[in-house]
Amino acid sequence: MLYVPIDKSKILLKNLLTLTPIQCIDIYNTICNNINMQYKYKMFKIKGQKFVVKMDLNPLTNEFEYHMYIRHLVTPQQAIAAYFSKTSEIYNEERKRYELYSSSLDITVYYTYLKEQDILLITAFHQGGQDG
Repeated sequence: MLYVPIDKSKILLKNLLTLTPIQCIDIYNTICNNINMQYKYKMFKIKGQKFVVKMDLNPLTNEFEYHMYIRHLVTPQQAIAAYFSKTSEIYNEERKRYELYSSSLDITVYYTYLKEQDILLITAFHQGGQDG
């Protein structure tokens, strides 16, 4: 049998399927706290499409905030709006990501696909255009 150690206790892996959603969240948070995870992810579902956004731990506030907002002052909602209103898009083979630009929002978004066509929004930023 496989065991998952959590706070010096053990839970049978096969029993994880019988846990309530709240118990799963508690276990996830415990694991994250035990390994000092400095990031987590949040999911948005818009127009039937799932978007996953990285959140970083802000060392000043000790709160999780959106990576793209901390770095570039673009919210996930703005990045998703740019995705749906894209003017141009390329695939960057070297970086293995898509790069799109929305001229109506003046926002560039970098993203990639996860399993089952979920979209990981890598980052987004304001830019006066896109070369290439």
